[in-house]
Amino acid sequence: MEQVRTTDWMQRVPKILKAGAVLAIISVVVPSIHAFESVGGYSLTFFIWFFGYYWLSFAGETETGFIDEVPILGEDIMTFGILATVLLIFACILMGVGSYYAKDERDNKITAGTGLLGGILALIAPAIFYFGIKEEIPGFWGAGGFDPSIGVYLPIIAGILGILCAIAAGYAFTLESQREPVEITPLKPAPDRLAMDKEPEVANQQESPTFCKNCGTKLVGEFCQECGQKAEF
Repeated sequence: MEQVRTTDWMQRVPKILKAGAVLAIISVVVPSIHAFESVGGYSLTFFIWFFGYYWLSFAGETETGFIDEVPILGEDIMTFGILATVLLIFACILMGVGSYYAKDERDNKITAGTGLLGGILALIAPAIFYFGIKEEIPGFWGAGGFDPSIGVYLPIIAGILGILCAIAAGYAFTLESQREPVEITPLKPAPDRLAMDKEPEVANQQESPTFCKNCGTKLVGEFCQECGQKAEF
């Protein structure tokens, strides 16, 4: 079976997952709700964060605090906002872990699992926040003057990135599991050519002993041990 190299296109997955993790955590620190109104000739600006913090500016005066202190609206917004914050933090961690294991394809299976779960949590968080408030406070969005802010949209992008990377890592893991194991055989030492060339000579000398032509002594080596005459083969 043909081996498939996935490293080339898998190199982009760690960076994309890291970008998704960054977007997920940024969505926690930017406003998730905004309202811009003109009341009695004065401009009103209202920002609310997932974790319940709010900033209000009206008629040159500013006010800050946590939304649960605001009657009627505060408690529901705070509840869904805290839930969304927790989910986004987990999504950030999971995509960060996936990014680590995606680098150099350390473990495509873990990358696929963490990327998918992180992406799903990133998508669930703003959905719970938006539809939870819509259900508990009818008319809050749009007609009530409040609209989703950047904090609601960033997790959607992060979730899509996480799921796409999970699909890519899952495909890479499938290709990896289909590869045939490579059998490694120990290298055999190369034959000694010089020794091979000398072996026939030694064998021939053993089979056909040579005698000195000068004194007739059986030769052992290149010179006669009796008269010192050089052997002639």
